[in-house]
Amino acid sequence: NAAQAASAEEAEARALEFSGEKAVIEKEPPKWFKPSGNLSPDLAAITKYSHNAVTVETNALSDGVLVLNDMFYPGWKAYVDGEAALIYRVNGLVRGVFVKKGAHTAVFRYSPASFKAGALLSFLAVLACLAIGSGKIRI
Repeated sequence: NAAQAASAEEAEARALEFSGEKAVIEKEPPKWFKPSGNLSPDLAAITKYSHNAVTVETNALSDGVLVLNDMFYPGWKAYVDGEAALIYRVNGLVRGVFVKKGAHTAVFRYSPASFKAGALLSFLAVLACLAIGSGKIRI
């Protein structure tokens, strides 16, 4: 089950009220999500964990939020069954994705745009240095 809050601070405060029974999110849940009231624990297992990727296998007993108790931080991307999924800040602190009832594979990957921009600029700088070093460009 999910409840909605207006900010990370409010989500964190409200999460303490629910003692783990609800995930408090800051954005609207997906349109397909209909809370069921089912609070029975779903089955989930982390099958891969590294500094820039986490894979979770889950068998959800109802539509809900799969919460990964890792810090919410920009640059993470999520995929559920290979399809891009929106990452929600849950309880003002951690990240989660909505999943439908049934078996799913959720993959979280850290791929910040700043890293890609830095890599491109570094590549262009190396090309410029090579061009200057070869004498093709004069300063």
